[in-house]
Amino acid sequence: MLITCKECGHQVSDKADKCPSCGIKMPKRYSFIESMGFILFGGFVVFYFATNDNETKYHKEPVVTQAVTTEPAPKEPVKLSCATDWKLCKTTSDLINENKEMAIQIQVACKMASEEKHTQSIDWGGFFSPNFSSYIPEDFSGDKKEVTVIDDVAMYENIYGAKVKTKTLCVYNLNTMKAVTVLTTQM
Repeated sequence: MLITCKECGHQVSDKADKCPSCGIKMPKRYSFIESMGFILFGGFVVFYFATNDNETKYHKEPVVTQAVTTEPAPKEPVKLSCATDWKLCKTTSDLINENKEMAIQIQVACKMASEEKHTQSIDWGGFFSPNFSSYIPEDFSGDKKEVTVIDDVAMYENIYGAKVKTKTLCVYNLNTMKAVTVLTTQM
């Protein structure tokens, strides 16, 4: 595209740096895309400084610290219950529903015992599948403190490599803190 030189009036290409006739430097002409880039950049700069509250962002009140001496608060006695001590649980239901720490310990021990017994892989069903969430309600009497939990979510791999839904019954001894019996049946 040709433009007119403001100095001598000759027609000059808009791509030329200077006029071939008089030698004056030609003004740079920007394309539409370059012009829009400058406008957008300028808009972002204005927006940043208009919305950035530097006064409150970087102005902080000085922190004054005082040495405070206080006596430690008296400790409240720990209330023993089934939730804090499994030995105070009277039934399996109390233990599983109130003592969450022990319930998780039982589930983990039963999973580990199942995996030790079964040589092929076990698919426990993922994070949101509650394994060993069922139990046989029993009263704890005498020295026999056992919990029987049941899993009906897991898929056990058979000798052919196929996954088969399997019910697992696990007996956990609270005195030894170990899974003592693991029985499985295909569903």
